[in-house]
Amino acid sequence: RRRWREPRAALAAHMRGRATPEEDTRGHASTATETVLTASEDHVTIKRISRHSPSRDLVSELMILAGEVLSGIGLKHTLPLPYRSQTAVPVSKDELADVPTAVRRYQLRKHLLKSSLITSPHLPQISYHHHALGVAAYVQATSPIRRFVDLLAHWQIKSHLRGDTGSSPEQLQDTITAMEKTNRRLTIAERAIDHAYLCAYVSDRGPGHVFPACTLLQWLNQDRGIAVLFVPDLGRELVATVNRPAVPGDTNLPCTATAADPFTGTLSLTCESL
Repeated sequence: RRRWREPRAALAAHMRGRATPEEDTRGHASTATETVLTASEDHVTIKRISRHSPSRDLVSELMILAGEVLSGIGLKHTLPLPYRSQTAVPVSKDELADVPTAVRRYQLRKHLLKSSLITSPHLPQISYHHHALGVAAYVQATSPIRRFVDLLAHWQIKSHLRGDTGSSPEQLQDTITAMEKTNRRLTIAERAIDHAYLCAYVSDRGPGHVFPACTLLQWLNQDRGIAVLFVPDLGRELVATVNRPAVPGDTNLPCTATAADPFTGTLSLTCESL
């Protein structure tokens, strides 16, 4: 199934999450690990979860297949559903063929355009294609307990099966718009909590703690030495001050924590000259 999607511009799942850019000797990604911060009463710990296993990959592909099948049913019967589309990435994978693997994945993720929701099933001028998934159309509907938009899709399908009209595209869009406002607030809160946990974890390591083997992903302002680094020990892409010659793709850069405060959200990392 994945081999069928990849020629249709699908991007691997590890290009979007907090995956480690570890590579084997052939320069390909050999691992993809998601890092989760958890807090107890007196400290914060990091748990690493493999994003790739036969069971996880199977579930992921079946979820994509279910969304593709559901979108096909919706378009065939002109059902108003939350169709999720995504236009093509403005940079091709071929353009980044000679770029180090970690940097290439970072650039592809950065250029991915945010997917949009379309509620009308009959807009000929609109593309329903989802570029990252490599499918002609897609409806996110496999997690109705966790995502309200998935529940909306279930309600619409059930209404159709009962012979009812269900919500109109306009009604569905109004509901989604109201829901997205709440989701944005929740996302901001979740990111703030995650950052506070991250600051607490770094603070627990003590001042001057060195995180080894960091990878420079992008210069934000090379004149001022501001760059984005991947810090393997934290599983995060973080802004740091780099006071040494380096180019995107350079690895084994030691990064020192110079400040970390979970109450103010301060987190400062510095990569000094050897």
